[in-house]
Amino acid sequence: MTRVLIVDGDPSNQYLLGNLLRTEGWVVATAKDGAEALSMAKAKRPNLVISEVGMVGMGGFELCRAWQLDADLQGIPFVFYSENHTRAMDEEQGLALGAKAYLVRPGDPARVLARLKAVLAGAAEALQATPAAEPAAGAKGRTVRSGAAPGAGGARGLDRRAESWETRCRRLESELEERRRSEAVLQQQARLVDLVPDAVIVLDFQGVVRFWNQHASALYGWSTNEAVGARFAELMGIDVQVIESVIHAVGQKGEWRGEMDLLTPTRRALPVGFRWSTIREEAGRPSGILVVGVDVSDRRRLEAQVIRAERMETFASLASGVAHEINNTLTPLLMTIPILRPDSPAGDLEKAAGVIQSGVRRVASAIRPLMALGLGVGGDRMLVPLRSLLQGIHSWLEETFSKSYEVKMEVADGLWNVVGDADQLRLVLKGFCVEARKTMPFGGRITIVAENAKLKVDDLTAQPEVGPGAFVRIRIEDNSAGVPPREVPSGAEQREWTAASDAVGAVALGAAVARRYGGFLEARAEPGQGSTVVLVLPAIAQESESAPERAEGGGGPFGNGEVILVVDDEVAVREFSRRTLERYGYQVLLAGDGAEGLVQFSRHRATVRLVVSDINMPVLDGVMFARAFRRMDREVPLLIWSGLDERGRRTELQTFGVSQFLLKPLSAPDFLAAIGQGLASRNPR
Repeated sequence: MTRVLIVDGDPSNQYLLGNLLRTEGWVVATAKDGAEALSMAKAKRPNLVISEVGMVGMGGFELCRAWQLDADLQGIPFVFYSENHTRAMDEEQGLALGAKAYLVRPGDPARVLARLKAVLAGAAEALQATPAAEPAAGAKGRTVRSGAAPGAGGARGLDRRAESWETRCRRLESELEERRRSEAVLQQQARLVDLVPDAVIVLDFQGVVRFWNQHASALYGWSTNEAVGARFAELMGIDVQVIESVIHAVGQKGEWRGEMDLLTPTRRALPVGFRWSTIREEAGRPSGILVVGVDVSDRRRLEAQVIRAERMETFASLASGVAHEINNTLTPLLMTIPILRPDSPAGDLEKAAGVIQSGVRRVASAIRPLMALGLGVGGDRMLVPLRSLLQGIHSWLEETFSKSYEVKMEVADGLWNVVGDADQLRLVLKGFCVEARKTMPFGGRITIVAENAKLKVDDLTAQPEVGPGAFVRIRIEDNSAGVPPREVPSGAEQREWTAASDAVGAVALGAAVARRYGGFLEARAEPGQGSTVVLVLPAIAQESESAPERAEGGGGPFGNGEVILVVDDEVAVREFSRRTLERYGYQVLLAGDGAEGLVQFSRHRATVRLVVSDINMPVLDGVMFARAFRRMDREVPLLIWSGLDERGRRTELQTFGVSQFLLKPLSAPDFLAAIGQGLASRNPR
């Protein structure tokens, strides 16, 4: 039985070389440095020692020097196998110290085995050296020559040399045969690994690739030579902190499963589902990480189709609710019309105006979720003032839900803002509240809590794809009866589930939105303790918006005589925009389409301080107007508004320096606030 001692401080190197040697039936022991190797060799003498050069503590050269000075160990062949010390002078130094071979990693497994076997055979032949002549009787402590004739001695020497050559030839034939067998075994093992329909990788605990199979090359686009020795994070375009958190999770739990979006050599985004697990030696020590990856593009597309189907179901349900909401709103509006007479008392007119304003806001708030739902998940990412958004949701809940439902809102002081799509976030949060109401048909309590949170790596062990940083945590709780335990999914599925079975669509949509914005979603429910949904989103760590203050040069609702050009094909929109702006201290120019707007601007270029334009207009639409306008002036702020979301055209408009995009209908305060912000952002002439 051949016993081999591997000396290497890298567990993955120990693992790979050890597996190769075990295919020959050799017994393998490992040591992390020279000191441990000497201790182990003294306790149990190996037949061969294979050592790395660079190690923490006693290195390979020091070990070889000590090995040759030890009378009990110097007969054991010593071999260097290094991946860092590969220069010719390193090999010369190793052989000068007494090593029988100096191999460079990574090497051809078959050649490595053949070289090691040749070293073992050479050591065995050295033990069978030519025996000394037997000492004569009575001659103690010295060698006595035999009385054979010189000629006979020379003949015997020739016979021994001939026998030695014959022995060497037989040994070489045996080594070649063993090499062919080992190559066949290795090729068979490689074929078996390549038959696995997954990308198989072995990493060390520093995230360096040590093994890379054929399917890994096909999936990720990197060849084995390019991948082995490279860092996985750099190879795949992943944040190093994400990989470190995954490795930490594998070290703690022994495995990790999840998905990551990688980048191929052609910079193509590739979604991959991973299974990471710890590789252990026979002694139980961890030696590396086995990473198995599969392409989940098809599954992502299927999920998107399912979400679209669920969105359509939600759309139908929401449309019915919107129709009910609009009907309820139109009733007081119709009843208010007779009051709007010139001879009506001033108090009645003021009340009627309040009813109309409230009704229009309710209708706009009801329609906007339908628009967001029809546009899908992949929205534009803009700064979202969360405090205002949550206050709007709170008002909507109080107006929409019956009095049997208590709605509580707790928003932290200085709540941070997030980057995302406000309509999508509003839709997701409203959807959670609607589903919570379904679980409480006879009334109950819904609590919305929004707070800032700075999460560290240890806080995100269950979410390794999310990096540490500043977040906003929005928690929606209800006091429903919950659900029986048998209906609760287990494991990771709990993070995408809420109390009611028909709420899965809302949670799936929320999880997709959170994932696209770099956050995550958690949901849980327990019988008798209600259900909770927590939406965690990356935040802009600064104080959120406060009440607008009047600043010199703009920014507030009141103007100082600034000239505003309003371009819109709707006569009513132009007229009421003019009245609103003039009432608050602005001067107004009007145009019915883009061509007329350009003429107006060219006439009053010296005085116009801001331009507001619709998108869908005859003759010259908003996009063409913006392009031509920017050729005339690059400093005057340009605001675009539309009754449609126009998400597909926003990117094009941004290239023309559009300051803001406003969605109709909007209230007079919102319109004035946008005008003030636009003027405040104006570059001085």
